[in-house]
Amino acid sequence: MKHFLFLSALLGVAVGLTGCGGEERLAPGSEAYREAVSAFYTGVVAMEVGEDQRADARLSRVTELAPEEAAAWANLGLLALRRGAFDVAFERLEKARTLAPDNARIHRIIGLGRRLQGDMPAAIAALRQAVALDSTDAKALFALAGVLAETPEGVAEARRLLDRLRGLYPGNLAVLLEQARLAAQAGDAAALGDLVERLAMGAEDWPAEARDRLAALRAARPEDAAAAVAVLRNVLLRTPAYQEALAVVQTPYERVAEPFERLLHLPVPRPTPAPPDDSLAFFAQPLDAPGGAWQTLRVALLDPNGSPAVLLNDGRTVRWLGEDRTVAFPGDGTAPAEGIAAVDYDNDFWIDLALAGPGGFRLLRQDSTAAFVDVTAGTGLPAAVTRGAYTGVWVADLDLEGDLDLILGTEAGVPLVLRNGGDGTFTPWRPFEGVDGLLGFAWADLDADGDPDATLVDGMGRVHVFANVRGGRYLPRIMPPSLGLAHAIDVADLDADAVLDLIVLQVGGALRKLSDVHGGEGWMVTDLVEQTDLPDGTQAPRLSVVDLDNNGAFDLMVATGTEVRVWLGSETYTYGAPVV
Repeated sequence: MKHFLFLSALLGVAVGLTGCGGEERLAPGSEAYREAVSAFYTGVVAMEVGEDQRADARLSRVTELAPEEAAAWANLGLLALRRGAFDVAFERLEKARTLAPDNARIHRIIGLGRRLQGDMPAAIAALRQAVALDSTDAKALFALAGVLAETPEGVAEARRLLDRLRGLYPGNLAVLLEQARLAAQAGDAAALGDLVERLAMGAEDWPAEARDRLAALRAARPEDAAAAVAVLRNVLLRTPAYQEALAVVQTPYERVAEPFERLLHLPVPRPTPAPPDDSLAFFAQPLDAPGGAWQTLRVALLDPNGSPAVLLNDGRTVRWLGEDRTVAFPGDGTAPAEGIAAVDYDNDFWIDLALAGPGGFRLLRQDSTAAFVDVTAGTGLPAAVTRGAYTGVWVADLDLEGDLDLILGTEAGVPLVLRNGGDGTFTPWRPFEGVDGLLGFAWADLDADGDPDATLVDGMGRVHVFANVRGGRYLPRIMPPSLGLAHAIDVADLDADAVLDLIVLQVGGALRKLSDVHGGEGWMVTDLVEQTDLPDGTQAPRLSVVDLDNNGAFDLMVATGTEVRVWLGSETYTYGAPVV
């Protein structure tokens, strides 16, 4: 769905670019360029929704307008593979390979197509080239291992490839089962025993039948082990855990491979925002909020079928605005800005609440009557955790297991993560070694590798970014030496280049953008707003990145409890003087 929405947005840009007249040349802004871009994204979307005839027609038009566009040729070849027209497919794919010989994905599609055709030597050659060009291509590694494993002389190499793949995705269930299958077939009892134990580590959430089959595999005689692995795999095939793991390393056979969603030769179009609305004005209005001095306000969609709820916090009580409903907050009269988090921790589609403050941690479960019940005692957390002092609570699926985890902030010490067990219980976990305290947290894919990374502001204001290497492992990235201490962070694609940027509000008032360089190799630092006086207020500054004037560019908003300052994004993705 995320890819479809991204493509739909680009299609909207491309259609908006299409016009009449103009020079018939493929320069950005020309009519031929506009038509080619529009045809490409229309074709890709058509592929995604199964309109193959329309996809073929639109992508063919791209190759007429832009014969050098390898992505169009590759997608046309993929369409032909899907319908079994091998001669046409490989003619088109060879054209794509000639135009982009160093593109690993094109070689992978060729290899998958040759495997589908039954030409295993050609499949192996193409997949080897794909892996040589991109050693982290999980789908190429898995496919090459699968083809090699079908030949007696290739089994050893297949096992080495799977070892490499497991290093990239340590807990991937599909990879572990394939490794176990080959180990059992080879009679490698030691390797099989290790793999069975690795499988057992993630078996708590399996269906009872699958756990029984795992026990049978553990007890199987060597000559029966391969059959026991096959039975276990057949049981797990139906589970979401296996399907999710398989999707990481293999595209469904009927789709062969995923299409190219971005142009390789033609410049990728970028949306152009309208000029900012300099007449934008804000007017303070009092809230009908009985009670004491409310310190923070949180808007949360607690009822998916209703309106958002406005939650007020005075450091001791959380009140629903406009309702006669309150819950106790674990505080001492101080309400952290991030003390309330909305989270469906038990995947029942009812949004629950996590509360964290100076007085501890509480988890409130929303039941089917929309009542919030305190279930903290049933989480299995020790008193040292539930009675700790916290600076806030954030939500993220840090281990990518499908259940939302909770990150608790502290003034000092390694941040504490409550790892969701999927059964209502949580386990304390500290994956971010080297961070001392936690005042801010963001969860987003900064290096564009397909998995969200973690950004933290420690107790002193230092910014840390941890790259997500999957399997619950995070590696700290080197930060720019010029980056000073920070008040707050946020994440957005400020310049519409389809890569998320990290926005930092520094101590002193400067706003800076950090953009990833070459998939984790470094950072590009851009000054957005020079050092400026922050608005006076009763709380530490908070940063929000939103489009307030609906011009298509993100705006920057800094709030300090009682005062706010806003910088509007322009049509060139730059920022002038604050308007508020």
